[in-house]
Amino acid sequence: MLWSAERALEHWQEQGLLTEKKAGELRKSLKDDDAVPGRAIAIFSALGGILVGLGVILFVASNWQEISPLTKVIILTVGMLATGVAG
Repeated sequence: MLWSAERALEHWQEQGLLTEKKAGELRKSLKDDDAVPGRAIAIFSALGGILVGLGVILFVASNWQEISPLTKVIILTVGMLATGVAG
């Protein structure tokens, strides 16, 4: 049976294992910790996106001389359009 943190705190209070004061402190600490994982996910997602973008740029740059002129124009056009749409 899965319990939420709130339900577990209530159960422990009913059993006499927690006082109301201690349960309140635990509730507060649980609410404070909610922002950290979301922030960490955002930071690592942004870092991952930057690294993938750099990888693509470096791959294209290292092969730039071997790419045909038509493909170069297509790459630059798609890049400009994507930047314009993203902006």
